Amino acid sequence: MLRSWHECRIRYDRQEEDGKIKKVSESYLVEALTYTEVETRLFKEQGQNIHGEYLIPNIKRARYSEVIPTELNEDNPWFNCKYTMTILNEVSGKEQKVAMTALVQAEDCEDTLKRFGEYMRGTVSDIEITSVSKSPIVACYKAEDDASVSAQIEANSALPDPNPVSTPSVE
Repeated sequence: MLRSWHECRIRYDRQEEDGKIKKVSESYLVEALTYTEVETRLFKEQGQNIHGEYLIPNIKRARYSEVIPTELNEDNPWFNCKYTMTILNEVSGKEQKVAMTALVQAEDCEDTLKRFGEYMRGTVSDIEITSVSKSPIVACYKAEDDASVSAQIEANSALPDPNPVSTPSVE
């Protein structure tokens, strides 16, 4: 089974620097195999920010062809870079344009175009960028190794039942 990117929204109460509690709703991109892994990873990454209850109302598979993070400034926003790539249809032998979207972390739209161009340098296909827009995604979390994720999921499922049902013993 292949990992894929999942876009998810989380709602929670966050304590601000001035001590006030603020309700926030944020979108994240998580690379994972299952929704359970997405939830586990999201709570692992954001758990220290959550004050009280939280809700993950939406998880959906994201259709990004490329995710291009920056190592320079991890606080930079994310941008959707829509483009068309001209490919050769092997069956018909004709060229066709395929619409794709890349998620690029950059300072602004101009920087997005620059970073995307550098990333795609050397590609044999013709690429035409059709639009660049700011994404609501706050952060992206690439998949961890399978052993650590499996251990985390097992640890969460091994929690005791808060409402155990007692059965009378038969002697």
